[in-house]
Amino acid sequence: MLNMLTKIFSAKQSSLNAKLIGVAGFTGIGAVDYTGYATNHSDLSVKVKGIAGLKAALHLNDKHLADLTIKNGRIYMFADSRQGENIPALTEGDRVAIHQNGDVVLEGILTNH
Repeated sequence: MLNMLTKIFSAKQSSLNAKLIGVAGFTGIGAVDYTGYATNHSDLSVKVKGIAGLKAALHLNDKHLADLTIKNGRIYMFADSRQGENIPALTEGDRVAIHQNGDVVLEGILTNH
């Protein structure tokens, strides 16, 4: 019974994905996955590889969301609103970008998947 209730109350309400590609000559690839749940919580993951430097920033719809650390050319970030992370509600068509030194280096558009 508990398993059935858990499945019902943690049902996905929306599942979005953006493939990130380099812009303006920047290289690197990545993905952003967003899941909104019927229980009013959400999670967000960012995975990037092939990016230089030590720091970057995640922007959603041109607004800064998080600072990112680059290790060995890779970024991995996972945020869960149940852990106090501030994740805005996202919808299909929202723009996701990775910035370095004020420049967009990777970007993508969220789509349903």
